Amino acid sequence: MINDQVLTPVRGAVVGAITLLLGWWGWATGQGWIGNVRVLDRPQGDEVVLSLLTVLEVPDADHYVVGNSSLAVPVQGASTGLHPGQDVTVGGTVRDGYVEAAWHEVAPGRTGKKRLGFVGLALVGLVVAGTLRVTRRGLELRG
Repeated sequence: MINDQVLTPVRGAVVGAITLLLGWWGWATGQGWIGNVRVLDRPQGDEVVLSLLTVLEVPDADHYVVGNSSLAVPVQGASTGLHPGQDVTVGGTVRDGYVEAAWHEVAPGRTGKKRLGFVGLALVGLVVAGTLRVTRRGLELRG
């Protein structure tokens, strides 16, 4: 059996490190360092890469909109072959209220990768559920 007093400082350090990482991640995302949430707030002329977003709309041959549930970025550039629901990566330049695309690349197979990620997450959940148990003192390792 594992001594709880030995694990207590380790648990505290791990919980503290995870809390700091999540706090930094949230702050960095809000600053626009991670992700695309504030891409249109960047200075005009900045080069950006909008990585693995979904095509939301294709109004005509020279315009399309990419994004996700919390983001929609208008893009000016050739939309030939694009249709709503496709996952794409777009490289271009920030302009006033849109991104001028220099290139775009369709990302086939992303749906399968997302499903594989969910399967992995479910497996981790099963392992954790099988390894820990809830007691009056909190979580304890089984066995």
